Amino acid sequence: MRIDNNGNVGIGTTNPVHSLQVAGTVGATELIVSSNGADYAFKPEYYLSPLSEVAAYIKRNHHLAELPSEQEVQKNGLSLGEMQSKLLAKIEELTLHLIAAEKNNQALEERITKLDTVGGAVTRAAVP
Repeated sequence: MRIDNNGNVGIGTTNPVHSLQVAGTVGATELIVSSNGADYAFKPEYYLSPLSEVAAYIKRNHHLAELPSEQEVQKNGLSLGEMQSKLLAKIEELTLHLIAAEKNNQALEERITKLDTVGGAVTRAAVP
């Protein structure tokens, strides 16, 4: 173990560059990471990218927007707090997309029911 002149503590390393740097596995019963939440995705002014834009970004870049690529993580590592916030934002975006899809599905179901009732031209059997 080493404590350098800047107060950085190193375990398994002689040159710590962080307040606590461990060269090896860390075991803990619990770890609390302080970071910002991601509830901004639920604010009315938040721009929720349409899934077509998300798909185009993934096709071009081979990873999700606002998240680091595999190469970036391998090169720079990642901040658990920052990553947790970004992943939470992606979960919130997915939730908003699912809510919209359910709303569209319900509207289609209602439309099909009306068509079934009114003209009989479209039957329930024809809809998968």
